[in-house]
Amino acid sequence: MRKILSTGYFMKNKTRIICIIIFILIFVATEFCVIQIAKAEVFRAPGVGAGDWIKYGNFSVISMELGLGYLGNFEDDLNRTDWMLITVQEVSESNITYEVDWHFKNGSDRIFPDWIDVNSGVNPNSILGFPFLISKSLQASDSLYNVADGPYLGWKINKTMSLEYLGAYGDTHHIDLIPSIIGVEHHYNIYWDKQSGVLTEYTHSATIIAPPFPTTEVHFEIIDSHPTWPIPEFSTSTLLSPFIIATLLAVMIYRRKRYVE
Repeated sequence: MRKILSTGYFMKNKTRIICIIIFILIFVATEFCVIQIAKAEVFRAPGVGAGDWIKYGNFSVISMELGLGYLGNFEDDLNRTDWMLITVQEVSESNITYEVDWHFKNGSDRIFPDWIDVNSGVNPNSILGFPFLISKSLQASDSLYNVADGPYLGWKINKTMSLEYLGAYGDTHHIDLIPSIIGVEHHYNIYWDKQSGVLTEYTHSATIIAPPFPTTEVHFEIIDSHPTWPIPEFSTSTLLSPFIIATLLAVMIYRRKRYVE
């Protein structure tokens, strides 16, 4: 004999039905978030806007070839650098056009346009070639750029840590890479602010793998910016995810219904 469910039965169990519906919605929302994250990995987004600027200083070049006339023109120019100002001119999808003001210790300037695409990489014809900007909000193990070749092929973020720049602590990406290219061993230690993708510190040493094994090291770091980067950090443990919020909401509704009944 079939059991006929009365209206009273449904009313009595309405709280359970509501909770089931809420958890179904939580599951759907979570799946949607995962899909959106996957999409975000395909398309990189700039973390800067037109009018933003970053100033780099504390340039140093350490080499046994300094003063001997053997240092390349580029390294020699970096050794004579007082500061370098990067001013964003235009942002179009993943492409960032900016102006470089390269200021030397003798008071002269070299000003020129340049660009970086946070998806496809650094301008291959750039005078500098530094990865001044990457996509915002990347994660550890993400690649710097979606490139099929070029100098940054295979470069991935090693880890994200809290570091201090410009008087504030923020989540900072770090790459520690030691590639060997045609008789030269390179060592890169590079840092970017996670929220904006702005380069905060750059160190590159190159050692010729032949006696007397000369090494040249280039270093510079962020000394000012507008707006200020890094953005002061907020611990991710204090930020409730939609899943946690929805779960708490379900528990509150359940308890309230039980109390009323």
